[in-house]
Amino acid sequence: MFGGEIIMQKRKVSVGIIGCGRMGSAHAYNVTQIPETELTAVCDVDIDRAKKTGDDYGVEFYQNEEAILNNPHIDFVFVATPTPYHVHTVIKAAQRGKHIFCEKPLTLNLEEAKAIKEAVTTNGVHFGMNFMRRQSWLEKRIRELLPTLGEPKMCQAVNINAGYCRQKGDWFADMNICGGYTIDTMIHLLDIMRWWFGEAISVCGNGLLLSPGLPEPMDYTVANITFRSNFVATVSGGWIRRGLSIDEAYYLIGTEGTICYDSLSKTLRVFSKDGSFEETGENTESPHLRLLREFALSIIEDREFAPSLNDGIESLKTALAIVDSIKGGGGLQII
Repeated sequence: MFGGEIIMQKRKVSVGIIGCGRMGSAHAYNVTQIPETELTAVCDVDIDRAKKTGDDYGVEFYQNEEAILNNPHIDFVFVATPTPYHVHTVIKAAQRGKHIFCEKPLTLNLEEAKAIKEAVTTNGVHFGMNFMRRQSWLEKRIRELLPTLGEPKMCQAVNINAGYCRQKGDWFADMNICGGYTIDTMIHLLDIMRWWFGEAISVCGNGLLLSPGLPEPMDYTVANITFRSNFVATVSGGWIRRGLSIDEAYYLIGTEGTICYDSLSKTLRVFSKDGSFEETGENTESPHLRLLREFALSIIEDREFAPSLNDGIESLKTALAIVDSIKGGGGLQII
């Protein structure tokens, strides 16, 4: 148990957000839209940014995260800082008994991930990863339809972002700070593949890896992934400068059927021995908001939550193996 006896009496949890950048400010809004959560305070090393978010929602704002971590009225912290800062904040939060919801990726290496796991386990706090695609209509619906494939055999998954170009000097343009597309963004698809098909056992990748020699920051990865079930997936995507964004494209093949979808047509198509059909759907509520609400409820009801810390670690293992494969010239990496 996670000490839920105290939380159960509240039926609402108090939230502190650490990091008020692009995602942190968006999550501040989400917190205010959930009946079970109450935004209490925000902080950012850029005090002007913290002040803007605090003023937007009428809450306290700070420059130092200690003000949030030491606040006895805050039940959980949302860690939305750049990836290299996750480990220190998460460990301190766990040591002070705060439940933690963390932006992806968890860290940039497995040593830090293990340190986080030890702190979270030792202190018995709830932990959630922001793999919000698990609350997306599309990914949830495909998971429901997997039996139509018979025995799943292969999958091609694509995600391309041409609308948020990295600029030289940004932390998102530095492979050593953000981890590049594979660790920062493809990790969403890696989590979905695990959610659908179980654990990966080997990878072979190729890509650009935010090479500093490029005139403009770009990153693209193609990875072949083999799973314990002998299922094989090709996952590709990247941050490109010019072109067309593809939020999601999936092509799944099994012994008895095929499932395909692309975000350009926005149509899910299913072909099976029992017939074919099409579906269209959309998220009636933000997947970020839905996942955050589920995490708050897991605290209030003192129950397990997924995507969990282990989900964050296992997806990171796969992402790191893909990067190692690319650096090694596309060689096979055993996970």
